Amino acid sequence: MPSTSETGHAKIPANLFKLITVAKRYPAKYKPANTKLSITAVETLVTTCESAVDGVGEPEKIFKTARSNRQQLFEPLGDTATAAYNSLLSLDKVDAAIIKAVAAALKKIKGTTGTTATATDGATAETPKKHSTSQQSFDMRIKNFKDFIASLKQVTAYTPEESNITIASLEAYATSLTDGNKAVDTAYNDYSKALQLRDTLLYHPETGVVELSKKLKSYLKSVKEISASDKQEAAAIPFKAPAKKDLFL
Repeated sequence: MPSTSETGHAKIPANLFKLITVAKRYPAKYKPANTKLSITAVETLVTTCESAVDGVGEPEKIFKTARSNRQQLFEPLGDTATAAYNSLLSLDKVDAAIIKAVAAALKKIKGTTGTTATATDGATAETPKKHSTSQQSFDMRIKNFKDFIASLKQVTAYTPEESNITIASLEAYATSLTDGNKAVDTAYNDYSKALQLRDTLLYHPETGVVELSKKLKSYLKSVKEISASDKQEAAAIPFKAPAKKDLFL
């Protein structure tokens, strides 16, 4: 997640409401030429931003659930493939080239299982910004596993009694991995759209609330009839954007 907490994001529309409240104390004097600063426009924007901030929660929950489910699906991959490989080694007269191909695929499976993919798909490690890299890693693990199965299928004597490593079971497992991976990608698309809407409304460098608040404060300063204390109150209301690298713009 971006470094600013959801509570921090919620403070932006809340503080915009506080800022326009100061302006509303002077209904006869607050007449900005910029229509985006009008009381009606700002109050509408507050409501829109509140909905956008709240709208991130459900897609985020769905994304995290899908990601957790995927992690559980992939956890036994290395052990399952290793068991199948050992079962293959127990057979007589297996072509050395096939054993070599199965071993190579297994190495790739176990290599990605122990490094990149798991590291970027833990409960808290993967951020939306890293999703693309993580997705590619899981796509590759699935490909390696399918290559592993394809090599096993060349051995007609490979008919293990252990139900979890039969060809049928391995293929069904590969399908479940693919489905779980797709579910994460689908959930991420909805989540990223919600993040982009929120960040565009709040933090766009030209049209976002943080930038608008500067113009609103400047206008308040320009109105002679607004008291110094009210101007100070308005100036003190904070509007801070996260680092650019954390924004979905």
